[in-house]
Amino acid sequence: MFDIISYLEDREIEFWTEGKNVTAGWTNIQCVFPGCPDPSNHLGINPEGLAYNCYICGESNYITKLIEEIDKCSWRQAKNIFDSYQKEDEIPERKEHPLVKKIIYPKGFTKSIPKKAENYLKKRNFDSGFIINKYNLRYGGISGKYKFRLIIPFYLNGRLITFSSLDVTGKQIPKYKHQEIDESIIDPSRTLYNIDTVKDKMILVEGITDVWRIGGGCCALMGKIATDEQKLLIHRKGVKSILVLLDSDAMVEGKKLAVQLSGLAPHVEFVDYNSEKELDPDTLPDKVLKYLRKKVF
Repeated sequence: MFDIISYLEDREIEFWTEGKNVTAGWTNIQCVFPGCPDPSNHLGINPEGLAYNCYICGESNYITKLIEEIDKCSWRQAKNIFDSYQKEDEIPERKEHPLVKKIIYPKGFTKSIPKKAENYLKKRNFDSGFIINKYNLRYGGISGKYKFRLIIPFYLNGRLITFSSLDVTGKQIPKYKHQEIDESIIDPSRTLYNIDTVKDKMILVEGITDVWRIGGGCCALMGKIATDEQKLLIHRKGVKSILVLLDSDAMVEGKKLAVQLSGLAPHVEFVDYNSEKELDPDTLPDKVLKYLRKKVF
């Protein structure tokens, strides 16, 4: 996406696309970060030009951080430089399924939510009516591969692009079942659940129920790591502040993600639970979540 070759040539920075220390498809330069004990051509930039890593000092981040160091500029200036070197005609902004133009719900899906599903939400301390209406939930019916599941639509710019489903019986495996990739416009792992509610600040969590607990401005990764497409989506949104709030069993991944995102937004924070108990945003006390929301928004 980022034309790294043109960027380096314009700054008369020597680079290598093959040879010693260069991974196939990557572009290497001498490490520009202070303190690197061996500033040879060990700093590699990935094929998309979106991230870098120095194999000697371990400096690793989103490409805007490298631009800041080379150009000695602010994050905002680095973002503008990044935008000016885009190769939009070569790599699409989003990887949409070429044959899927519209999401069609399978026969049997209904807007009428049974008591069993409402009770599931209530047992999780959700206001069932509010959640069902706010997130436009449906029910998968009593037969088929989505039976006894809440259907959860994913939107991007107001467009329905895929859906996931949540078992309400507590017996089905897996707990979440996504729409098939070849039936989706965009795979859930390549977008962010609830992204349309984000303006310039966001809270980033793992799962859908975490989003329901926190509300607007909160997005789910649908996992513990962020894909390049998800990072690019955050960049496109122009997000200025991010709070990384993963589950307590993902502290290592959360810290790493916060470092990666620090090249995407000028302000990034990571929540370390510092607790031996298993915790996640869905189970945190309301007063804690209110504090975090106030801190971000």
